[in-house]
Amino acid sequence: MVSQGVSRISIFVLLFCRVGVLATATLGSVFIMGCGRGDHGVQTYPASSTGAPGMENREKAYVVSVSERKTPLLRGLLSTRDLKVTVDSQNKKIKIAGTVSLSKSSPNNGDLAPNKESDIELEGTFTKQGTGVLFPLNQQEEPQTLRVRAMITCLDKNAGDCKNLVADIFVNDPTSGTYHLTQVQSKNDNPTKLASLPNATLPQTGVSDKPSSDSEGFPDLYVGNAYTNFDKLFDEDSDSISTINSTSDLKRPTDQAIGQPDNGQLNNASDLFERMTTTQAPIELPKKSRARFYGSYELVEFVIQMGFLSQKFDLGHKLQVSDLSQKTGGRLSNSLHVSHQNGMDVDVGYLTRDRDSTDEDFPHVVAGQTLRADFPTGEMLKYFHSLFLTSNDGIDRIFINQVIKDGFCKQAKDPNFLASIDNQASLPETLRRLRVWEGHSDHFHLRLKCTKYHPRCRQMTEPPQGTGCK
Repeated sequence: MVSQGVSRISIFVLLFCRVGVLATATLGSVFIMGCGRGDHGVQTYPASSTGAPGMENREKAYVVSVSERKTPLLRGLLSTRDLKVTVDSQNKKIKIAGTVSLSKSSPNNGDLAPNKESDIELEGTFTKQGTGVLFPLNQQEEPQTLRVRAMITCLDKNAGDCKNLVADIFVNDPTSGTYHLTQVQSKNDNPTKLASLPNATLPQTGVSDKPSSDSEGFPDLYVGNAYTNFDKLFDEDSDSISTINSTSDLKRPTDQAIGQPDNGQLNNASDLFERMTTTQAPIELPKKSRARFYGSYELVEFVIQMGFLSQKFDLGHKLQVSDLSQKTGGRLSNSLHVSHQNGMDVDVGYLTRDRDSTDEDFPHVVAGQTLRADFPTGEMLKYFHSLFLTSNDGIDRIFINQVIKDGFCKQAKDPNFLASIDNQASLPETLRRLRVWEGHSDHFHLRLKCTKYHPRCRQMTEPPQGTGCK
């Protein structure tokens, strides 16, 4: 098991890898090319922190070193204070002013004392997609002062308003040559002020998939295509960032998934029911009347693939699909669900052979701590493995029951099973992303990663390394 820091900051590896289109990578996304599997050359170095007085945004300090990059990105040493935002919606301009403070870690006493502090005034424009880059109003930066840039993500349904935003603030310390990141967002009670991003700090002990709600995983960094070029923010040539907000394919829906799974919206939703009709996919929507069959383009297309893949296992019925999102996203009405808000989640029934097509409920496959004797453990694991291979590393997590996960772990040790599957080397990564979560004894919950086509989508923190098997 790697350091607890990995579950919290491994997402940065994801950000660094975003350089292309479809390919496989352990910590990439649906559009990543060229990232390797396994630890990907990542080392994490936790530094203890007690926080600096008066600073609003304080985290434990973590460093990520990526072998492909000469310069690491550090998180946890940068703080903000009194940040205010001014939005000119008509001219698509944003200004952020306040104070940033960069602290240094003392390995002897564990405290963080302010090292450098700087008042900032950043300004820039935002696109119709709701993203933008802010630069200092004073372009003549002193050699020894902190260099500050910001990337903003507008979270309003109408990206042109940008009354509710998240700002990713980058700081370069020219003295040490280090780069730092912290994140702030609009305050609910006063949108002209910015506060630290909720859930940005993960617990220092325990498993990372244990939030305070059923959001099923911790929301973390925004991962639009902008982060591919984060270091270009500090280039002298401003033309170097011209591609930050570009997308290479506009023939498909874009900017659909907004925000995070437990606090998001859905724009211009793709319709699974409509796609089922046109593709004749072997899928059933037993609870169609609830109208929760909307999602991002990626999710709807992937669910169609899931239906066709399921037929390889001779179920005798179509794949049973329940909740995706509502047409405009947000909290599901008349539901205990907190997630399923931004079009990246779907609930699906396990592969069983006793499905009654008239039954609206999924059959439970776990009773107490016992897995049903007729549950096709091997076939179910093969199905999940085929989904991961098909997704080109686009699956973020699949939430399942603990008893089912235990069965998978046992199955994965069987030489005969291993000989029957494709790409054995990637099975540990499949097991890693099969996360245990309560309430999944009758269905599994699949979540896709954000892609570059949804610049306002916010990615989950990567799950801990390892298969999760005992």
